[in-house]
Amino acid sequence: MTQLTPKVLAVIASNEPSDATRRSLESQTVPPAQIVVADRTFSDRYVGIRVAKAINSALDSLDLARFDWFLNVDGDVVLPPDWIERSAASGADVVGRGGYALLVRMSAFVAVGSRFPVVEAEDSLLMMKLQSLGFKAVPYVVKPKFTRELGRGVDQSLFMFFRKGISKWKLGYEPAHAVYTSLISAKRMRNLRYLLGVFGYFFAAAARAEHWDSNVAEFVFHKQIMSLRLDRIRSEADYVLFQGQ
Repeated sequence: MTQLTPKVLAVIASNEPSDATRRSLESQTVPPAQIVVADRTFSDRYVGIRVAKAINSALDSLDLARFDWFLNVDGDVVLPPDWIERSAASGADVVGRGGYALLVRMSAFVAVGSRFPVVEAEDSLLMMKLQSLGFKAVPYVVKPKFTRELGRGVDQSLFMFFRKGISKWKLGYEPAHAVYTSLISAKRMRNLRYLLGVFGYFFAAAARAEHWDSNVAEFVFHKQIMSLRLDRIRSEADYVLFQGQ
């Protein structure tokens, strides 16, 4: 019996998508059935909120039931030719690491409301919510490529690094992971400003700031505590926090 080619809806999340991004989608061994550019501009200080609103706006006029998979890709990312094919064949419901490129089985995306959470860490919260509902998530099967240097063009203000720590609290991070992931980011990016996230996290903890999703926060906290027992603190870059557990 011939296996049907999966129908993929690809959304490029950028108001300035590169031609290289679109070409990499069109040249896939399993090309998307439809490519949409989420280029509507929204006014908000936080890029995650602007991105989430743009994606959700782009999805409003689409019939998601026509597709098997939802692919979100940044406008400065190039996908290798077999990225979709190999990712869809992985057996997972979610493939990726938060932003950059994320492939989600449409039934899983519908289960979380067919929307991106309108929060600063929209991609992380979406990933964690999917995992909290029992959907299988794996990191990249094939790594995407960036058309610009990682971190370039991103807000580098002290306030935004402080907010990264607040976001970790709102996602449900426990203290050891909040500190460790800030240290790892500072080392990997060679930028000590990432350490401000530690202060942001404990500021939010002291203020008992409200979590973005209480169920997700409880799930994240519990899984991270379990990983501490196994001496496996996860890297901040790996939003697929709980693979194999």
